[in-house]
Amino acid sequence: MTNNIETSLEALPVFSVLQENISNAIKGLYKSIDRHSRVYSQIAIRTLGNNRLALFASDGTTVQKVYCGAKIDVHGCVLLDAQTLYSLIPLLSPERMDFYPTEYDGKSAMGIRCGAAKARLAVKITADEFSFPPEPTGQFLGSADYKMLKPLVGHLYRFRNSQSHNDYEKAVFLCAAGHTLTLMATNGYGVARATLPLDTIDDVSPVSLRLENAALYTAIQSMLAEKAETIGFHFDNATKTLFLCSERRDVQLEVAECKPHVLTITPLLYAMLGNLSTVVRFLKSYKGKYLHIENRELALRNGNDSQQTQTAAISEPMPYMSIHPDTVPLVYQTVQLLKSWGESCSISSVRWNEKLTSLELTGSNGDYQLECWFSTHIEKPTQT
Repeated sequence: MTNNIETSLEALPVFSVLQENISNAIKGLYKSIDRHSRVYSQIAIRTLGNNRLALFASDGTTVQKVYCGAKIDVHGCVLLDAQTLYSLIPLLSPERMDFYPTEYDGKSAMGIRCGAAKARLAVKITADEFSFPPEPTGQFLGSADYKMLKPLVGHLYRFRNSQSHNDYEKAVFLCAAGHTLTLMATNGYGVARATLPLDTIDDVSPVSLRLENAALYTAIQSMLAEKAETIGFHFDNATKTLFLCSERRDVQLEVAECKPHVLTITPLLYAMLGNLSTVVRFLKSYKGKYLHIENRELALRNGNDSQQTQTAAISEPMPYMSIHPDTVPLVYQTVQLLKSWGESCSISSVRWNEKLTSLELTGSNGDYQLECWFSTHIEKPTQT
């Protein structure tokens, strides 16, 4: 029994790290664990060269990795319960923390010392049981500005349909071609497309990847705490894996589908919207009503009941159209995002695409652009 403990203890690392640094890393990873899994309810801590730690968390499909500076005395790897780390580490004083092998009830454990506080955490899972991600490999697609990427990914996340049986309605398409990155999502009654510049040395061969919308959103959100400036994209076609890499965090995403082309939608311009501020105030009061557009007027009605109507003028005449209440909140959120871009928003338009029978909102803020289409299925009511 003693030999087994000693062998296990020899594999455990010895290192020192600042409480603030490891606390921030654990907070960022905690949302990525699977609390019901024996293995993936753990956070893996592995020592690296150049006095760095790599902390890993996984839900079984997506793996996230965070880097943290540390003083390494003995190299190794250890898995510790994520809930315990998340509850304990932030309570300790903001000074140096020492991690070292010890025993707990005759079994392997990691000792923690921080100021006058001491703790022992049981080591229940061996490092061999955790699926560590490979280092980013494959084709480098390029890097994108995080401040541009985050609001666009967040808006496309609203276009998912998590209740749908159609995988395409729960997905986001990431398309890279040349020096442009395009993201698209649909929930079955609306489509959103965002484009932004891709910083790369050479033109990227066109490629379209289908990812889980929620997984991409979670990955991008997790990098907020790390104050990421740029996100690098690496695609490994052999393993169908997309790596998102920032200065301090790597995220591995499973690619559901890969196609060697970029998806496009080409709508027809029909009319321009006059005042975004008016529309934002107008749409705030939708409350389950249909949005109707006819000639120079926006109207919110309960179905086709013309007796209960709120109206607002727009700049150009448009064909009759109406949008289902389920879609109106997305219209409002889209307009609100475009409005937040302020005077730098060079295009603010509503277009009627006669071929696709949809309402389109388009906006641009410097180098990046957002286009959203909303399906309009209801016909003009019969005049009596």
